[in-house]
Amino acid sequence: ARRPRSRAMATMPSGTCAPSFAPSLSRELRDRRRGGARHPRLGSFRGSPIAKSSPSPFQVAVPKRQTTDVDDAGAFRDLMERAGVKHRVRLASGTRGRGLFPSGPVGWGGSAVLLSVPLDVCIVAPFGDAETTIADELGFGNESSGSAGRGATETKDTYLILRTAWEKRNGVTLPGDITCLLDSKSGDDRELAIALWVLFATRTGSAEKSIWRAYQAWLPTPDEMPSLLLASDKELEQLQDVVLKKQAQGLHAEMHKIHKKAADLFAAGNDASDNAFTKSITLDDLRWAFALVASRGVASPIGGSASVFDAGGASNSPTSPPQFAAILTPFFDMANSDDVSLCTSVKSVRGTQDEDVRNAARIVLEKGLNNGVGGPRVVLETAKGLQNEDSEIVISYDPDAQNAELMLRYGFSLRGNRNERLPGVSSGELENGNVKNPIPKRCRPEVMRAALETAGVMTEDVDATERRRLICAVASACDGFGNPDDDDDDWELSVVEVEGEVAIAVEFRATWQKAVASFETSLAQDEAVLTAAKTNSLPGATPRVLAAIEYRAERKRVLETGINAMGTYIEWLEADEEEEDASGGFEDQE
Repeated sequence: ARRPRSRAMATMPSGTCAPSFAPSLSRELRDRRRGGARHPRLGSFRGSPIAKSSPSPFQVAVPKRQTTDVDDAGAFRDLMERAGVKHRVRLASGTRGRGLFPSGPVGWGGSAVLLSVPLDVCIVAPFGDAETTIADELGFGNESSGSAGRGATETKDTYLILRTAWEKRNGVTLPGDITCLLDSKSGDDRELAIALWVLFATRTGSAEKSIWRAYQAWLPTPDEMPSLLLASDKELEQLQDVVLKKQAQGLHAEMHKIHKKAADLFAAGNDASDNAFTKSITLDDLRWAFALVASRGVASPIGGSASVFDAGGASNSPTSPPQFAAILTPFFDMANSDDVSLCTSVKSVRGTQDEDVRNAARIVLEKGLNNGVGGPRVVLETAKGLQNEDSEIVISYDPDAQNAELMLRYGFSLRGNRNERLPGVSSGELENGNVKNPIPKRCRPEVMRAALETAGVMTEDVDATERRRLICAVASACDGFGNPDDDDDDWELSVVEVEGEVAIAVEFRATWQKAVASFETSLAQDEAVLTAAKTNSLPGATPRVLAAIEYRAERKRVLETGINAMGTYIEWLEADEEEEDASGGFEDQE
């Protein structure tokens, strides 16, 4: 009988008596799950590469800067201070483009606040369809004396307080058309209202009085945005993804409907002066505003109240649930996004319950006790120590999204996005060329991980971005990466199981090779185009075109990583059989 494949054999090099385990990617996942993020090791002065070594211990070397300031005149900083924002950030350009960076080392002694933006500076609007209560159905609206009606009324008042505070801070008054849409129970009306509010805020009032009118100078123009909502059909072709292109075209069609609805709604208005702004809105204006809201808005619960508990733990005060709001926060929205393992900061929205917003005395007291920080606000604070002012402040827009979702919503993709998934394989009866009732085929995650670790493919010495692509490959083939902590090191495969595992791995590799071959361009061609774009030698390279090329290139990188990993897995599975065939099997030697 042939020797079975086992975990012990997978980790025992020839000529040794004890197993030697390669440092594995599993440790990284365990650290992330336990929250044990490691701080980067302190390096040279200010954490930057030394431009020139010091010839003597008394001479200090000058560090080479890795970022470029985009706020040389201090206008961005001055606007933050004018808005009452407490900050320890600066606006600069780094490897991810324009973004936020700390003004110096911060967060090493514990979590530290980087930005605290008062909510009266932010655009805060109800989001999604409003829940219909029994009181609404009976025609009483929010005037019911019940707890549900009272909670809805309080939350509505909270939105009104925040809206009034925003108008006072910016020195303008929202048109009646926009406020009517904000008060609607329809999610579609509310979304339109938010987009119109953004347009009104950035185009009305004077830059000397209005924070948003002044902030408009720092927002990207339509030509500078990578959003697929602004892409032409020619730019969408560069995705080389039929499904994603169709989804983006669906958004375009929806925008036409929204614009027509808005035009019909505003044309019915009687007050010409009140409707002068909304009547001037074009389709391109709406597309830009919706792109801004989609890429920069934060969803957060607003309103509601907490329960009061008695000594026995029972609630003696009814709780009114909060409603979700879309919040657009100036200054904060300059932070870039990346994989969760690279995030240096976390965001939160504080002091937004009904009683917090209405209690002006409490807000004044809180600000007095916390150096001006208090009241309803959006906060950005460190999740790990930032070593120097070149360490970018990075957050995660959506830690669970695949690159196609990120492209559709925000207009970017991530290199080494661990959420990516590659095409699967399945079995079943063929009917008219299609598989009827397909049954997915899967590899065994603990076996595949052991093989890649033994072969040196999946170790901590591998580049972090490539390790995340390997996570994608294993998770795609095994329906998840598995839980390394739950692995049984005593597993073993019989000859039949080895042959079955090889057959499935061969199918996966063939499927992924076919996917790579289906692209119109090669990865090498895409890389050449991206390199040319960085040197400004690529005419017609709009932000949408470059984002699309980066998206398709990363898809090919993940596929190639998966193909190579599956090839390694197949070789590892077949290696033992070749050994046994060469030795003629195992016989008793006495």
